[in-house]
Amino acid sequence: MAAHQTTILCIDYDERALLLRTKVLERSGDRVLSATNPGDAFRLLDSEPVAAIILDYFLGSTTGAAVACELHRRGTCTPVLMLSSSVYLPDDAHGLVDAFCAKIDGPLVLFDSLQRLLDHPAASPHN
Repeated sequence: MAAHQTTILCIDYDERALLLRTKVLERSGDRVLSATNPGDAFRLLDSEPVAAIILDYFLGSTTGAAVACELHRRGTCTPVLMLSSSVYLPDDAHGLVDAFCAKIDGPLVLFDSLQRLLDHPAASPHN
């Protein structure tokens, strides 16, 4: 019996990191849409529904916090998991995302955080 495929949007300025994250998520059975900038991310969100967003904090000329703020402004209810090189959620992202994962924690923690977010979206701060 085939498992239900979940569509995840990954947003990351670093194309190599985005490609690696996409491959890992696809290997686990997820369908992945990817964007290297906010404009592409919002176009993808406007074109089809996603179950969750994995959002890197550093996005070149902007931050993941600014993107999360715009998601709120647009009324997006999709849960957001933020990634960062920092071990703590950046101050400007507090209250804007549903979950946080430090990149140094590795893919297993990312998968666990994503799964908890997908399993319990009603528990997220901005729903």
